Amino acid sequence: PPMRKYLFCWLFFMLMLPCQNSFCAGKYSIGGVVFKNARRIDIQDPAPYGDFTTLVVPIKRAGNLIIVEAQIDTTEGNFVMDTGAPYLVLNATYFRDLPHIHEQEAGGINGESEGTFTTVIHNFSILDLHYDRLTADVTDLSAIENGRGMKILGLLGTRLFNKFAITVDMNSGLMYIQKV
Repeated sequence: PPMRKYLFCWLFFMLMLPCQNSFCAGKYSIGGVVFKNARRIDIQDPAPYGDFTTLVVPIKRAGNLIIVEAQIDTTEGNFVMDTGAPYLVLNATYFRDLPHIHEQEAGGINGESEGTFTTVIHNFSILDLHYDRLTADVTDLSAIENGRGMKILGLLGTRLFNKFAITVDMNSGLMYIQKV
């Protein structure tokens, strides 16, 4: 097959690199919002489970964004694959009423960001890939929604997939999640 068919396999190599970004210093940035007192890098990783060796997930594109359909409890919708986010990040527009377990300090390009917090969700699923009691940050992602003209429930950060190798085939519109 031509080399262009496999555009990138990024996650495995990305997680093998030493941490040299601002997240290690206790802050990270998502959609113009900088989290100043972010959770420590040594947080317990979520334990994914599912009965598959390779999971084939359909993807959509919105500009340069890779969109995956996933489900949180009973809410299903679009999530953006985001290599800049360390964890699951939820859109406050849809999840502002979840219990707050930790308030976050965050600042955007227009100053301080209100309503940014950490919560725990009970069930998160991408087809046959499941997580229970997953910690997530909640912040305003309306700029991403408005810029793409579609409902975005959240961002899928790299630590969700640290036990997998990910291959994205943009020509076929498929993402392959393989257990390692």
